[in-house]
Amino acid sequence: MANEPVTTAHNPQAPDSNDEWEQLLPRLFQWARANLVKVGILDPGTADEVVSRAFLTLKTRGNYDPSKGPLGPFLWKLVWTEVKEEQRKRHRRPGDYGAGFESNDVLLELEDSFQQGLSKLDTEWRQRQKDRTQLALQRIRERIRPMDWEVFRRLAVLPSNAAKVTAAQVAQEINAEFHPAELLDLAKVHRIVYKVRKVFNEEFQSVGIQPFEDGPNLSAICAEFGMVKGS
Repeated sequence: MANEPVTTAHNPQAPDSNDEWEQLLPRLFQWARANLVKVGILDPGTADEVVSRAFLTLKTRGNYDPSKGPLGPFLWKLVWTEVKEEQRKRHRRPGDYGAGFESNDVLLELEDSFQQGLSKLDTEWRQRQKDRTQLALQRIRERIRPMDWEVFRRLAVLPSNAAKVTAAQVAQEINAEFHPAELLDLAKVHRIVYKVRKVFNEEFQSVGIQPFEDGPNLSAICAEFGMVKGS
């Protein structure tokens, strides 16, 4: 159809969300080997195992939401859950492991060492997410024709228009500005918005970012990368 967005093949070198987490593993191993001795985990292999279990949970769940807080505390909760599990195992078999540590001071010290040792995680994470977002938006614009982008922009991106502009108005405006061979009507406008939203979600998923709904979040993302203004 004349009004369908132009699609192109996905870049096979797109970053993968699992790669994102894999980059963290060596730093987590280093922290664990240096600090879990404070709670009686003296063997480096066991320290690695504790971190590996937390890391597996992280990759399996993949549900870190930056809007709910920094990455450091989120990771600490996963690691601490596995530390506690290791401590419970030691309590059950004190003859094999010796008594577990009960001191709250030691536990607070452990958390502090985690936060300090991985203090740059949040800044690094935000920058990588920004780079991924920019890549996704670049691909989106390459896949969507200017007229289709204008339809989507006016109905889904411009925050001030959310409650004011109707699909019928946008159809009239686009017909007057772009003079398409097939004039837009309500059905074509809704079809374009659906297809462009699908492209957004495909490209954001391809770089390891969860899909999002139209509204303030979409408007903020497009504004940050200069996509709120017209083509």
